[in-house]
Amino acid sequence: MLKLAILAALNSLPIYKEDQGKTELKAAQFETLSTALAQSVDEHRNAWIGSPEQLAGVTLTVGYAESGYSLRIQAGDCYAWECDRGRARGLFQMHQSAVQGQHPILWIALPGLDVGSVELSVDQVVRALIRSRKQCGSLERRGKDWLPMTLSAYAGRGCIGGFRGLDERVRTFKRIESVLLARPLQRPAT
Repeated sequence: MLKLAILAALNSLPIYKEDQGKTELKAAQFETLSTALAQSVDEHRNAWIGSPEQLAGVTLTVGYAESGYSLRIQAGDCYAWECDRGRARGLFQMHQSAVQGQHPILWIALPGLDVGSVELSVDQVVRALIRSRKQCGSLERRGKDWLPMTLSAYAGRGCIGGFRGLDERVRTFKRIESVLLARPLQRPAT
């Protein structure tokens, strides 16, 4: 079950410094996030070029790189210098231009610890990552690695424009992917 693998991947990441010791809150956050991501990956699997694990992995990578899964950032409580100085919102630090249809109401609703905000945030980033990968499809068909191109396109740098931190994101994806592919065993029903 992909949800369990996503939960395992989230739990394998370092906890954001401000969130250390908030065990129950982090468990609830990761539970909600893993459920929302598994549902969104399933819903959009036909639009994604690769495997469900790749889509889940690149989504988790973006969230970790952008917010460290900080509860404070998720709630929308950014310091003045954070969240691209107010131009990015939520766990995935989405700009309004990356939201489906550039819809301002969707963008405003991205931050929040509630289930609805998490589901919206996850769905919007999954859609944006699918668009980013498709944007670079012709280069991928010519043998270029989809991952750095997708991450670069998502960051607004085009398919071949790199950015500071891209190599670290690729390494993070590889770590997350290895956990996702390990597939935790499901407990038998009793």
